Amino acid sequence: MNRRMERPATAGALLAVLACSACLADNPLKLPVNMVPELVDGDWPVSSPEAEGMDEAAVRTAYERFFSENAYVTGLSLLVVRHGKLLAEGYTRSTDDRDVPRNIQSVTKGHTALLVGIALEHGHFEGLDQPLHDVVPEDFGPNAGATSAKLEITLGHLLTMRSGLAYPPDDFTQELHRDRTRGQMAHILRRPLATVPGEAFEYKDCDPQLLSGALRAATGMAMHDYAADVLWAPLGVRNVFWETNVDGDAWGAQALYLRPRDLAKIGQLLVSGGLWRGERIVDQAWINALIEPQHKAPPPPEGFEQAPGFGMMWWVAPERGGVYGRGTAGQYLAAYPELDLVIVQTAEPYADDIGGYFAGPGSGSFMDLANALVLAIGEP
Repeated sequence: MNRRMERPATAGALLAVLACSACLADNPLKLPVNMVPELVDGDWPVSSPEAEGMDEAAVRTAYERFFSENAYVTGLSLLVVRHGKLLAEGYTRSTDDRDVPRNIQSVTKGHTALLVGIALEHGHFEGLDQPLHDVVPEDFGPNAGATSAKLEITLGHLLTMRSGLAYPPDDFTQELHRDRTRGQMAHILRRPLATVPGEAFEYKDCDPQLLSGALRAATGMAMHDYAADVLWAPLGVRNVFWETNVDGDAWGAQALYLRPRDLAKIGQLLVSGGLWRGERIVDQAWINALIEPQHKAPPPPEGFEQAPGFGMMWWVAPERGGVYGRGTAGQYLAAYPELDLVIVQTAEPYADDIGGYFAGPGSGSFMDLANALVLAIGEP
């Protein structure tokens, strides 16, 4: 289940190699457009856009854009699921990528939230108002400010990124990923408070990492092992890896490796209210809680796509009826419960972003593709 990431020297270097290799060889970077899914025993049932109420020509146009040599340069896969059936699936570099798990980066955060909900249902936690101190008291020493407001940090605060801890993602990456500091739960809790717990939303990696440690303490299992029992096995997820830190805890914010088809299964849980092929995997009430907006995103710069709100480790755009997981370099999972629609995009995980959610319309953003695929459904 565990695997350490191998990162290129720089993200820019990878993009340069991709671009130059195509130019020097005078060969296309991508394969011809492919979008017809193959039936694999025990995996997804397959269908066609037309059979699932989507305009096939519009879906093909979206795929042609994704496969363009001039856009989505680092894109690897694009999948569309509707009514629980895989109706379009394409791979830009190799069709063998269907079975290759890759780092989904910060889309990992949503998986951590799903596991917290399952642990709640199984009685491992008392509720969202339970203080983190009750779960991991040993990590709250004098140096962590055990008599301070940090004792007020709850599981709910962590799920909504309102711990109040001052720990910018760059510092988190340097100290915990690169320097590999030991005793990471206590190390995180030694950070000062920037705001009172529960007061302000700040997107960061330390809150989901604290949830990873809390899951180990509450269940007696490392989060990746717990996931294997309660999530991967019932979903039939194959070839999954989840990197762990020096303490043996899975990274709560990133470094989960999944196949694109398996990432789509998580989206199916979101649109089906926690069901997979009729089997209850996650409680319906927990799915509803995850995708209920907790925070309103600030207005975007003029001319840019409106940023979504934030639920519990998932981005939410109520005006579209969608919930989104977004990871560095172009990893996306979009689920539209009202449309029974799931869209997955993956890309080279260590390259520069390829038109992120906040990119302007027409710039090659994921939302350009997602909007086109939503419109392909037409009028209900």
